[in-house]
Amino acid sequence: DALRQALSAAMVRQGSQIALQRLDDVLQPLAHTDEQRTGLLVLRVEALLNLGRLADALAPAEEAERLAPPNSALHADAVALLGSTLALSGQAATAAQRLQLAVTAAQRLGDPAREAVALGALAHARFADGQWGAAVEAQQRAVVLAHRRGDPTEIAAVTANLATLVAYVGDAVLACQSALDAEQRFANLHAEGNQRLYNRIILARCAAHQGWLGQAWQTLAPVA
Repeated sequence: DALRQALSAAMVRQGSQIALQRLDDVLQPLAHTDEQRTGLLVLRVEALLNLGRLADALAPAEEAERLAPPNSALHADAVALLGSTLALSGQAATAAQRLQLAVTAAQRLGDPAREAVALGALAHARFADGQWGAAVEAQQRAVVLAHRRGDPTEIAAVTANLATLVAYVGDAVLACQSALDAEQRFANLHAEGNQRLYNRIILARCAAHQGWLGQAWQTLAPVA
C-alpha cells in the first residue's frame, strides 16, 4: 500500500512517464501477491491511459481484472479501468457492460466515490455507443453523488462534464444551466485548469445560441 501511494504521488508530481518507468521496475522480477500485483497494474493502466497509450493499456487492464480479489475495492477499480480502456479504444458497447458492473460493485461496497467515477466513465461509454439518454442519466447520477459527498472540486468537475455531454446531445437549456453552475464553482475554487477553459467555451456557445453575443465574448475572453 505504501508503494502504491508513493507511485500514485509520483504520477501527480512528476508525470505519468516517470511513474510508468518506476512501475515497470517494480513489476519485473519481484514476487508479489495477486493483490499487490493488481494494485500496481491498476496504477500502470492509469499511467498508460494518461499518456494516450491505449493499445499498451488493454493487456494489463485485463490482467488486473483477472487477478483482483472478488468483491473488493481493488476489483471495482480494475473493472472500471478496463471499462474505461475499452471505451477509449472504441469498444463502447463492451465497455458499457464492464462499467455497469463497476457501478454495481461500488454500490455493493457502499463506496459513493468509486460509484461516481464508474458512472462518469459509463456516461462516456454510453454516449460513444449512441445511447445518449442513458449517457445523460449516468452523468446526472454522478452529479447527485458528488453533491452528497460535498467535495467542491468534484461537484464542479462532474457538473462541467454534464454540461459538455448535454451540449452535444442538444439540450441547450440544461447545458447552459450546468455550464454556468460549473463556472461559478470553478471561480469559487480559483481553478484555472483545462476543464474550466473548456467549460467556458461551452458556456460561450450557450450564450451565443441565446443571442447574448456580448456575454459570449466576455466568457471567451480569458480563453483567447
